[in-house]
Amino acid sequence: MRGQLWLLLFAAALYCAVPALAHKEWNFKDMNTSFGERPKGTWRYLPVAERWETRRQQNPPVSHWKVNPSKGELVTFVLPLKASEAEFGYLRNQLTLFERHLDFTGVREILILMPADGISKAMKTLKEAIKNLKRIHQLPIRLAPEALSVPDLLEGSAAAARFSTAKGWVRQQIVKMGAAELVETPFMLMLDADIFLLRKMSGTDLFMTSDCTASSPVCDSKAETEYRAKVDLLPINFGDTDSLRWWGNSAMVLQLNVTFGAWESALGITPQVVSTDLFKELGYYIQKRFDVPSWRAYLLDIAKRWDDHQFELRGEWLHDPAFTEWSLLYIYGMHSEKFFQYHTAGRLLQGNEVWHEEAWDDWDPCKSQSDPSIQGYFSLVQSRMEKHPDDILKRLKKCWSSG
Repeated sequence: MRGQLWLLLFAAALYCAVPALAHKEWNFKDMNTSFGERPKGTWRYLPVAERWETRRQQNPPVSHWKVNPSKGELVTFVLPLKASEAEFGYLRNQLTLFERHLDFTGVREILILMPADGISKAMKTLKEAIKNLKRIHQLPIRLAPEALSVPDLLEGSAAAARFSTAKGWVRQQIVKMGAAELVETPFMLMLDADIFLLRKMSGTDLFMTSDCTASSPVCDSKAETEYRAKVDLLPINFGDTDSLRWWGNSAMVLQLNVTFGAWESALGITPQVVSTDLFKELGYYIQKRFDVPSWRAYLLDIAKRWDDHQFELRGEWLHDPAFTEWSLLYIYGMHSEKFFQYHTAGRLLQGNEVWHEEAWDDWDPCKSQSDPSIQGYFSLVQSRMEKHPDDILKRLKKCWSSG
């Protein structure tokens, strides 16, 4: 009953918050977002993938990619960046870590997207950072204005103005989703400036391989081996009610009936390896479903109206987004039954993280914080702590002796 009441109140709030969509029919009868109890034992990572495996084999592929990993045709690393000294320092760290740990097999390029007014400074930073590095020169690094990921937001339009003034997190999500139009590989490894490579990794380590079949959208050039990205699947609730509310928000934004529980495993946080096809399809779905010319403008409008409504209700700005890029992608992918055509359940990306200042002193990047048996490839050092890039790299170097 409490869950039903929560949904009714939430639906009424969103109805008022987004008057442009008030004439649409919102149907929540099949939606189960009760918080539930945390199951005993370890988190459940695999059942949701196993549940969809049969359907994956029965569904026709969305598209056919024929790739040669040795030529870097499998994955593009995508990095949104702010024009700030701190994030330029993080970039230097990332390149240093790629130089030491990354086997470039399967990787097409590193695509850095940032505001146009920071391009020249970023270019200077790049040149200085790679000057004393040897291997990184083998990997193309493309520095591009983030406006390329929002080509339908015409300069001078209300949507373009909304993008330029959007909150940083919302803006970054739109850029990430739009990056699918800019890459030439079937997959993207989505990074943030404050995410750092911890240990040896090849581009092909991010994928599960199996026999290529008629239902395989991504195979090698000989049509023998299928590639599916290993994504971190985590409980939706993840220890608090905020994450679950974001999933409810996203389902309502897409107007899709979905069923999920608080401890259902779903797409986690950045970093993630995701399908470019599925991000493109998500955009097409939004434009067709809501009869709008631009999915980017639609999401920006939703985000602005939702934030304004929350401020009116509470009198303060809170971190309560109308959607996240990962919840939108996962909800659409599961609804269309295509998510597990491109992805498989894994737990290898996020090794550990430090979110708050009080956790910094105890942070050991060489150890997994959630499960000792999991040796993830990346660590997140929350940028809001404003730790100096040199201090972060010094701490990360402690792991170098162990690879």
